[in-house]
Amino acid sequence: MSADGTDGNWRDFLPLSAVCTAGLVLAISAFVMMRDYYQALDQQSFRRDATYYATSFRDDVARHVTSLAAIRAFVSASRGVSRWEFSAYAQQIMPQNLGFRAVLWVPSVARKDRGAYEAALQQDGLYGLHIRELTDRGALTDASDGASYLPISYVEPFDENANLVGVDLSGIPRYADLFRAAGPSGRIAASAPLTH
Repeated sequence: MSADGTDGNWRDFLPLSAVCTAGLVLAISAFVMMRDYYQALDQQSFRRDATYYATSFRDDVARHVTSLAAIRAFVSASRGVSRWEFSAYAQQIMPQNLGFRAVLWVPSVARKDRGAYEAALQQDGLYGLHIRELTDRGALTDASDGASYLPISYVEPFDENANLVGVDLSGIPRYADLFRAAGPSGRIAASAPLTH
């Protein structure tokens, strides 16, 4: 024992040190456990949300594809569908498919059938309309002679897109490539997003 009586006083702090150490260990353990718990909850929530959005996206795409297939079947199975019949049918489908900005019917027209095709457009009330093409400056002019054409025949909604009727898509590379990809197989082809 020292003269000042401090020899052994450190033993008095031993229980307090043990309690502080145990408390610190427990606090760290509780923190780690709670962090792991909330991380697991976040991961479950993320997986649940990802599954929901993936399923929703897949269902939306399937509905859009089914609707397009229904329009195609309607026009293909009917002989001589008019612009008005196409409009009535498309207007029933578009409200269920908010992803559609417009629905087009684009047949392949051979050079020999061009005159009859243009006459049919005019019989539908589109007087003076011919198959047209875009110039390099973005203006529309009568299409030059080609082996075949991909003119927009019907479009809905019509009022906002009437100027598209008769436009030959075969001369616009990004559209022509899309039709080339879909044509031989009869399968669906998708392009990158189109801004105009």
